[in-house]
Amino acid sequence: MGYVSEFIMKLTYQIKHFSLEEIACPCCGLMNIHPMTIKKLDLLRDALGHSIWINSACRCEIHNAEVGGKKNSTHICTSEKYSHAFDLKIKSDADRFQIARKAMAFGFHRIGVYKTFIHIDDDITKRPALWVG
Repeated sequence: MGYVSEFIMKLTYQIKHFSLEEIACPCCGLMNIHPMTIKKLDLLRDALGHSIWINSACRCEIHNAEVGGKKNSTHICTSEKYSHAFDLKIKSDADRFQIARKAMAFGFHRIGVYKTFIHIDDDITKRPALWVG
């Protein structure tokens, strides 16, 4: 069984706003994101009232290394380990502020603010943090 079909079998939440291709690792198609994490992203999208674009979600360990991700990145997933992170494209300072503020309200407690994207994650094994990269 492929990664996508295995993920769909685990998923009890019907994703509203995002395609499976947006969530999967771009190099191998691995996809194992925590169901509550994707639900929170959908709720965030509803609250914003406009589209948001995912730059990065699930990453296998190889792809994570290729893009310079940290060894313990919350983007990393395996068939046994959930990903808990998204990098979302940012269009403006107002967009950055609105996404960060609402992401926190929906339970994303780790926010990284960058020039062209914002990192959000809800990994409860890591301390809450807000950083600028």
